[in-house]
Amino acid sequence: MWSCDRRTLMLGLAALPLAGCGFRPALAPGGPADGLRGRIRADNPGDDAGLAFVTRLEERLGTPQAPGWRLGWSLGIATERRGLVAELGDSRGQMIGRLDWTLTPEGADTPVARGTAERFVGYSRTTSPLAIRAAAEDARRRVAEMLAEAVASELIATAPGWMDSAP
Repeated sequence: MWSCDRRTLMLGLAALPLAGCGFRPALAPGGPADGLRGRIRADNPGDDAGLAFVTRLEERLGTPQAPGWRLGWSLGIATERRGLVAELGDSRGQMIGRLDWTLTPEGADTPVARGTAERFVGYSRTTSPLAIRAAAEDARRRVAEMLAEAVASELIATAPGWMDSAP
């Protein structure tokens, strides 16, 4: 029973600094990005990596119900071979993703926010072509999801500066 009380005490002590600094969730009612959920519509994806990007973005920001802004984006993912082993070839691969984005109010032409996100992820390359392909596809999905997380975090953090521009 003492260990249960100890856990409660430790959790309470861990939350204490957050309460003292005025922390509040950004997307919560009254938070700095309140009203953002479900208001951003991303451009349609053109491939599996784009679909992974839009899906993760909607998980973070909500499926657009009444969009006030349009997120235009351009995703590029490059593959690099790494980890050369004598007589076996390369043993590692790296996916490097770059996403340029603009946020424009619906019905307007001038963006209110723009940015670039870059992320990379590594994967193992084996002697099996099927395993290499599966690992590479998984790495493409992961880098697209990481880019979505970066864009969502940027939009949430900067929302107070551009949210008033909604039509």
